[in-house]
Amino acid sequence: MEKPDVTHFMELIASIGEIYGKPISVSLAELYWQSLKCFEFKDVKEALTAHIHNPDCGQFFPKPADIIRFIEGSGETKALTAWAMVEKAIHQVGRYQSIAFDDRLIHAVLEDMGGWVKLCSVKLNDLPFRSNEFQKRYMGFLTKKPER
Repeated sequence: MEKPDVTHFMELIASIGEIYGKPISVSLAELYWQSLKCFEFKDVKEALTAHIHNPDCGQFFPKPADIIRFIEGSGETKALTAWAMVEKAIHQVGRYQSIAFDDRLIHAVLEDMGGWVKLCSVKLNDLPFRSNEFQKRYMGFLTKKPER
């Protein structure tokens, strides 16, 4: 978000507070602004709308992490998406060619699992187990970035 979005954002967060019967102090609104200013206003507004309409979590006032999850997806969703890219590459590229993913965490996970060639050498019936391992490692790296 940009500086001109501050007024709209403060109005939006105050409106959300009214829906949930929660008074929004200036310091709370500022904390939300600091947490979410790296996103586009449109995305924040859409995420808040999605939160409000969500029957699983919409009855509670959203925390910044709830809004971010609606914008970026959960760790599980990110891990599943990353694995889908890897699995597609396994079938399309294979072990005899190098591969470059846009997501550097994918490369870190692959390295931790023994490398691209080793993963591509896995038998098809073992792929679900490697998928599970990949996703767990990926979610771990989301929390604590690799030191590479």
